[in-house]
Formats: sequence, structure tokens, C-alpha cells
Amino acid sequence: MIKKNPTQTTNTVCPPLQFDTASWFAPELTKLAEHLNDRMVEMMRYYPEPDYKTLRTMIAKRNGLHADNIVITPGRTAGFYTIAEAFAGRRGAILVPSYQHYELAAKRYGWQLTYIPEDVETQEIQLEGEEFCWICSPNSSTGRFRSRAELLELIKAHPQVSFIVDQSYATFTTQPTLTLSDVKSHPNIIFVSSFTQTYGLPGLRIGYVTADKKVVKEIQKVIDPWSVSTMAVEVAKYILIHPAQFTLPIRKWQRNALELETKLRQIDGIEVMPSDAPFFLVQIHCATAAELIKYLLEEHNIAVYDATTQRGVKGEMIRITARDAADNAKLQEAIATFCEGR
Repeated sequence: MIKKNPTQTTNTVCPPLQFDTASWFAPELTKLAEHLNDRMVEMMRYYPEPDYKTLRTMIAKRNGLHADNIVITPGRTAGFYTIAEAFAGRRGAILVPSYQHYELAAKRYGWQLTYIPEDVETQEIQLEGEEFCWICSPNSSTGRFRSRAELLELIKAHPQVSFIVDQSYATFTTQPTLTLSDVKSHPNIIFVSSFTQTYGLPGLRIGYVTADKKVVKEIQKVIDPWSVSTMAVEVAKYILIHPAQFTLPIRKWQRNALELETKLRQIDGIEVMPSDAPFFLVQIHCATAAELIKYLLEEHNIAVYDATTQRGVKGEMIRITARDAADNAKLQEAIATFCEGR
């Protein structure tokens, strides 16, 4: 028998430093964890509400709406697939590059798609013959922000088009954005929101769709029953009841992102793309994106997002989501070392 050394410890792999996820990187979850621990047995033993009415009502009251304007979904991405299924076979335009699941969801349910370059000015977006338009601001790929005024102008100019607006990153800017209450005066808006990005909870898998009551009825026809767990619903309720515990320090995050962009621009071999969000695209001129990604992960345990394969992306691109100053310095030094060796 081989005796185990009492000082021997099990090797564990340290998770990579994540610059690849476009969500808040440092949520404070201690009090939330304590709350869930107190209710763990109860959450495991009982089904969630079939229609999630309590949570829908909480979201609605917070935004001056009715519970019938809200549909709970198992995450933001599931929201897009649900909308695509509810309106299967329609015509829609997608601004690209953007979140790939807009396209994948629409294609799964037989949509006819048109692709519009994301760098087109808002007032120049052409939507004749389209029934839907998928749009995100700030855009999850490029970080481009379209102002509330220009989006409302676009929505008013095309009353025949339903705008599927990804609201996941609305808190990533200090500028005025569309608000969920806008569905009252603009019934052609369908908002998709998530608890992932703002609260740094990608493992939670809960989101919601906000729309005119008639649209909500169509979406509810394809919603799977009990698709969101009791725990996820409990977390969402806790966040809504205790918003002060989850305040996003957006101005500080933006400063950190700007400082990182400035330092990266001093490195020969890469080009930083302009962005209005704490994440941005970087074009790699000295190598392929895959080579840089592999180097960062294997040599520095740093993860960045490969944007090369996204529709509308030109050249070798990665996306970086800024973190705090110390983490950003590690990334900047690692990329500088990589480029110097090419």
C-alpha cells in the first residue's frame, strides 16, 4: 500500500484571469450567499411559481409597467431563442458584428435575415421590407453606444418594424439609454434583459423579456414551464430588493478601461478599436488571434475572447473586457511580451 504524504495536497488548476466575458468582474456576493444558504432546503424542495408572477410584478413595478409586460426566461440567450420561435419565419435585420446568437436563434426558426454593417450611422439604417431589427447598445462586440435620442428616432421612423433591443449592457454607460418603460409609448420595442452582465452572475441563467402585452402573449405560447429554477428566481428577487448591494461602479470601470486602451495602443503589432464600453476589440497585426489567445492562456493563464469568427469582423480580432488596474497591467505586459517576440 502506498502511504499518502500528509503534507501532499491535491493539485488544483487556478481559473484563468477572465478578460473574455463582457460582464462585471467583481460582484460582492457574500450577503447573497448567506441568504441563499439560509433558504437552501426550501428552494430545493419546492417548485417555482409556474408563471413567476411575484418576480414579474417586482420587475414591472420597478419600471412603471404591468406584470403582463414581462416574460421570465432562463437567461438572456434563451430570450432571443424564445422570441425567434414565437415569430418563426419572419424577416429581420441584424447589425453585425454583434452577439452571434441573434443570428443562430433566427436561423433555427426559419427567419430570412439581412445583415447591416454595425458602423452605419443610426439615421442611415435601411429597414424597408423588414419585420424585425435586432440591435444592441452598447454593442456586445464593438462597444458602440447609440444614444437614446437616435434610437427613438429610428424606432419612430419604422413603426412597421419590431425592434428586438438587447438591454444587457445598458448599465455599462453613463449616457441616457432606452428604458423598459418605453414599451408603453413604443409597442414595437421588445427588450431582452439579463441579470448576468450588470451583476456578474453568468452561472445564474435568468433573464426577462419586456414588451407590449400582445407580444408577450405570443412569446408565452412557446415558453417551457418551470424553465427557471427556484434558486435563480430567489437571487433575482434578492437583487431587486437590495439594489444598493449591487451598485455597478461604472465610472471607475470606464477609467480602468480607458487606461488599458491607452497602454495597449503603445504596443506595436496591435490596434485598439474605439469603444464606448468597458470592453473593446483589438486587431492583431503581428500574428493570428488564435496564436495570441493560446499564448496568453498557456503562458499567463489569461483568457480573452476570440472575435475573429463573428460575422462582420474583419481581420484577426480579440475582444477584451477591462478589469481592475492590477489585472489590466498583467494583460498589457503579457501582450507586449508576445508582440515583442514576433
